Amino acid sequence: MLRVTLNDELNAHITSEQRTTVISLQNFAVSITETVLILIFSRIADKGGLQLAFQIATITLFILMFTAFIKMRNQYIQKPQ
Repeated sequence: MLRVTLNDELNAHITSEQRTTVISLQNFAVSITETVLILIFSRIADKGGLQLAFQIATITLFILMFTAFIKMRNQYIQKPQ
């Protein structure tokens, strides 16, 4: 979902001459991030067990989703004056 949203924003704000390069760099950065996260997850699973790795992943995802929800809510919902 993030890639789709990011690519849509990039397409709207970047000229066609630069679009391919920027999207390629963005996809490269996402791939590197995914690789690092997989390495961290596998290290936790090796040291503490698969159950611990999934618990940490679940808690981390919950925190990230909650933070994103709060940020989106603050950005898109107007506060009464």
